Amino acid sequence: MKIRAIVPVAVMLVGLAGCGSDDATTLNPPPSTTTIPGNVDLSDVEWVDLTDKDAVQIQVRDNEFLPSHFIVEAGTPITFRNVGRNQHNALPVDENEPFEAIPTEDLAPKDQVEMVFSEPGEYPYPFYCSLHGTATKGMTGAVRVVEGSAEAT
Repeated sequence: MKIRAIVPVAVMLVGLAGCGSDDATTLNPPPSTTTIPGNVDLSDVEWVDLTDKDAVQIQVRDNEFLPSHFIVEAGTPITFRNVGRNQHNALPVDENEPFEAIPTEDLAPKDQVEMVFSEPGEYPYPFYCSLHGTATKGMTGAVRVVEGSAEAT
C-alpha cells in the first residue's frame, strides 16, 4: 500500500473521496462553497458525511468512485481501493490543489493507495479518472476536509 500525506500550501482547501455505510449522512450543498478549483460546478452533488470515521475507504469501481463526493476530518486516512476490472487513476482537476495525483500504474485492479489531508479547508478538491472521464463528466469525485473535533492543535 502506498501512503501519501497531503498538506495544503497556499490556501487551505477541502478534500474528497470515501466509501459510505448505512450510518453515513449526506450534506447538500456543502457549506461555504463559492469558488471551486478548476471551475467545477458541485452545487448539485450530494455529499456523504464520513466525519465520524477513523479511516475511509473509497471504492474505485469501473466508471465510478464510491462514494464520489465525501467529507472527512483532517488527518483521516483515505484509501482509494480499485475493486473493478480496469486500471484507473485519480487526478486533481487543478494542478495547484493539494490532492496528489494517483497514477494509473498505482491503481491497477486490487491495488490501493492511501492519502491523508493534514489541514482542513473551505473548498472541495475535485478529482477525476482520465481513463474514464474528464474533469467535469464521467468518473469524477471530490473530497472536502473539515476540522476535526479530535484533531490535535
